[in-house]
Parts: sequence; C-alpha cells; structure tokens
Amino acid sequence: MCQNQELFDRLHQLIEQHENRGVIPALAASDKLPRQLRAAADSLSSDPGGRVVIVTGFFVPEGDEPRSETDGPVGAAQLAHFLDISGWDVELVTDKFCGMASMRCRELVGGKYSIKVLSETSLIETLRSSWSSGTEAPKHLVAIERAGPNANGITTNVAGDNITEVTPPLHRLFERDQEYRPTTISLADGLNEIGAENVREAIASCSQEIDQRQICVIDVDYLVLGSTANVGATALAAAMSITDPNLVSNLANCFGVELSDYMLERLAAEEIAVDGVLRRFSDNTVDGIESRLLNETTRALIRTAATRSILRSVE
Repeated sequence: MCQNQELFDRLHQLIEQHENRGVIPALAASDKLPRQLRAAADSLSSDPGGRVVIVTGFFVPEGDEPRSETDGPVGAAQLAHFLDISGWDVELVTDKFCGMASMRCRELVGGKYSIKVLSETSLIETLRSSWSSGTEAPKHLVAIERAGPNANGITTNVAGDNITEVTPPLHRLFERDQEYRPTTISLADGLNEIGAENVREAIASCSQEIDQRQICVIDVDYLVLGSTANVGATALAAAMSITDPNLVSNLANCFGVELSDYMLERLAAEEIAVDGVLRRFSDNTVDGIESRLLNETTRALIRTAATRSILRSVE
C-alpha cells in the first residue's frame, strides 16, 4: 500500500513539471495543491464496464486560423480509447467548433467510441434531462481542457479574452442543480477551466498575482492540475493502471509518444488544430511546451505505472 502511494505521488510530480502559468507552483508552495489522481482512478476502477462521458474542446478564435487547440482533443481521444478497449462504455462530447479535431483524433488513435457534438443550449439541456430520467446516464463525467464561465457568466481564455460565444455551455453537464449528477473529474491546466472552483479559496490565500476574475465557477469531485490536460489524461490512465496492473499494456498502446507525435503532426499538417498558447499550427509543441519535454513526462508516467505491474509479479 505504501509503495502504491509513492507511485501515485510520482505521477503528480511528473505532470506538475513544466507548468508555465504559475498556478501549480503557487498552490504547491502553500501546500494547497490538490493531488487527486488516486481518488479519481479508484472511483473509475470501482465501476468496471461503467458508462463514462468525456467532455473536451477549447476553441482558439485568435491567430491566423481559428481552430480547436490540440490540448484536450488529443488526450481525450487517447483516454477514451484506453477506457473503451479496457471495457468501459465511453462517449466523448464536444461542440461544433471542436468537433473536427475530436473526430480526427479518434481516427488517429483507431478508436471505436462514439462522439456527440452538442452546441445548442436546448440540446445540452435535453441531454441533462435524459440523464436525470436514467437514459444513458454516465457514472463518471470527465472534463479534459474544457473552459467554463467565471462569476460574471463569461468564459475567457488564459489571456482574459472573452470566448463565451465560441464556447457552448457544455459546463451545464457538470452543474450540481440537476437531479442526477455523476461523479465528476477535471483534467485541467488553467483556472478558466471546469473544476477551478475547487481551488478558488486556496488561490486567494496563496497568490495575489493570479487573476481570480477568470476562475471558472464549476466545481468537480476530483480536480487534477498538470502542465497540460493531455498529460493529465495520460496520468489518469497511469493511475488506473497502478490500481489495476492488467491495464498497463493498454496504457502503453494508447499513450505511446510515437502516437502522440503522429497526432500532433497530422493535426498541424491538415490544419485542424493549433497550439493554444502560440495560437498557430505546431507539430512539436502543446500549449507552448516542447513535445520533447512532454514526451519525457509521458515515458516516465508509463514507466511508473509499469513499476506496479513488476512489483505485483514478485509479491
């Protein structure tokens, strides 16, 4: 048990590297950084074969070509494929602005999971109502790099620009005012994303430099902060593979760096998605962080999960 906790701690250390916004260092310095990979993984693992809905897509209207950003759809596709081939019932939900990126990422990973594109508020509300009536209701709802509104009802990007009009209200699926509410998880890298409400008070007490006006008001059961949401998706799958070492081979197949590099290359070459920080097509960065660094993190995450499999074989 102690050895397992050390492995989970290692996962957090890895995904917290290379963060370039100051949120993780500020929270870590004050000992208020939520490290909930284990809890999120245990919750998912406790419902094998259960229904999981993944929500992703962050649109970048600025730059040379308005597109979805690569952080989110890539990790969401890999996690959806990982869960699907591991036996879970998976559906990915995105909006019309990010639908092409999500669909292309599914093709690139060879996924068979379904994708639902919802943009109109009425359709989002219909889905919420259907879940309350028990129709295709998920046990787990996972946000991967999905923005949500601040206290003024405005959704912003990391620069503080208003992107409400190009961010359909999929955050409504995570709100607590519905009769049926699944267990919610957010894999995020910024305070403007679903789940940031979890650290609002902590941010207020530990940093005066971070703009609290952009903090998304949607909370979740488990928040995982990392340098990118894509590495958060890898870490969640790695955490599940520590809980169940039988998943390690699926982890390696779905999150290998060769696949990740290929996805970025195709998304840039086909002009489908952009680096959200650089605001341009890029086949070797995500959120301005070099793929070389992110690949080192990915390899270490997979090795960490594989360590548990090795330990089990000799126990």
